[in-house]
Amino acid sequence: MIPVSCHWILYSDAQKTDAVYFVCNGSDGHANLQFANAISPIQSSLWYYNLYSSKENYLEQVEIDKEKMQDTSGSPHYLEIEQWKEQLQNYKYVVIFYPNEVFKEGYRELFREPETIDQGTIYRVNKEGQELVLDYVG
Repeated sequence: MIPVSCHWILYSDAQKTDAVYFVCNGSDGHANLQFANAISPIQSSLWYYNLYSSKENYLEQVEIDKEKMQDTSGSPHYLEIEQWKEQLQNYKYVVIFYPNEVFKEGYRELFREPETIDQGTIYRVNKEGQELVLDYVG
């Protein structure tokens, strides 16, 4: 289920031509499709939603989930920080659902305020010279 706050924040600031990158760790893809439908006509990414900065990070999450007796669902997508930065050049927002600790640690340097990474958070993609940074919106 998509939190209502995401709808309001996106519709209050986003234009129909803006694109939103959706991240949902542990998803089998169903949440991604729900999100894309919920924010339509705003464009959403349809690929690479279950992100890990490396295969090693993914395997670390698998071990954490085994200890917690949880399932590591979904197909992992490995994007190193520089690769994700490159993809984010085409997006105005990032929305994060169910971020795990491995995601938070693996990508923390992209966030101006990494302590804000949490369920249902929204970030604006800002380009500062050659750098790209994700700024907390809500």
